Amino acid sequence: MYRDQDQRDFAWRLRNEPTAAKKLLWCFLRGGKLGAKFRRQAAIDVDFVDFVCFARQLVVELERPQLLWTRQQKKSMLDASHGGSRADYV
Repeated sequence: MYRDQDQRDFAWRLRNEPTAAKKLLWCFLRGGKLGAKFRRQAAIDVDFVDFVCFARQLVVELERPQLLWTRQQKKSMLDASHGGSRADYV
């Protein structure tokens, strides 16, 4: 999942210092409350996505201006990381 310890540490910081919006959304997504398991700040290739459900191939990203990757680039990375299967990107 993580390439190295630096990437793991960065993900840990993102999870432990969420924005108010991410914190609120996580209350609804956590613990399978919606019938699917979500992970937060998951590494996909060289980037992180805010929330991902691998079983349903669904990514939830809360937009912010400093994003380096476009939606299509992240969708392509998610597709590639799961053997080219189609993923939905929200």
